[in-house]
Amino acid sequence: MNLPAESGIGQTSDPDGNELSLFWTLGDGTFGSGDHQTKSWKTPGQNVVSCEASDGVGGLVTRQLLVVVGHPTTLLIQGRLIYEDGAPVAGVLVNNGKIDSESGIMLPGFVSAKTDSDGAFILSNFNPDDYRVSTSVYGCNVQRTDAFEPVHLDSTNVAGIQFITAPLPRVAVEFERSSINEGETTQIVFTRSGSTKEPLPLEFLVSGSAGMGQDSNSVRTNLIDFSPVGIPIPPWSDGQRYYRGRRVLP
Repeated sequence: MNLPAESGIGQTSDPDGNELSLFWTLGDGTFGSGDHQTKSWKTPGQNVVSCEASDGVGGLVTRQLLVVVGHPTTLLIQGRLIYEDGAPVAGVLVNNGKIDSESGIMLPGFVSAKTDSDGAFILSNFNPDDYRVSTSVYGCNVQRTDAFEPVHLDSTNVAGIQFITAPLPRVAVEFERSSINEGETTQIVFTRSGSTKEPLPLEFLVSGSAGMGQDSNSVRTNLIDFSPVGIPIPPWSDGQRYYRGRRVLP
């Protein structure tokens, strides 16, 4: 079987006038470049063709197209990866869960695909089975919004899988005054980032000492047992001691 298909883009332009370079991934491990691609597939299947347009100075847009060849018996899974505000997350790998949880080694039947500039992904050529579709974004928490897990494929494709990602909360610690005299005090300021919809538990350990005119060392030299202290850093405007996610300790 030799089934040709042609893909191309009509007009391409860059708002800054930069020349665009086009790179194609043709769904079967082959690649191409230029405005148009002609491809022939020898067997029935579901092939995800993607086109990446780069202006050479950091601008990048990716779009994808599903090409169904013949009458395949395989199935596909489609969905999106977005931020909390609905903005798409591009260039992130989504997979069908065929990974060893201990070693991270890909198992037989592993399939992955990158999200395009709309945050969309297409995982193709599956046999009927259950699949734990998953993804990860560095420094972020990712959750599935739909109710079913794993994804069950029987005789129809599955679409509408949606992941929402949000940056993991981060806490910065700083002293209000970096230098003080003997007998004076300063304040420790904890600043949080990320979602403020829920309180953020924080543990810290007080340790170290310093002589006159010396920086504090990192080794505990006093005899007081400073156990970790839990501090709930609440959402915005929760009491007079909090302002824009900050809690100030005397």
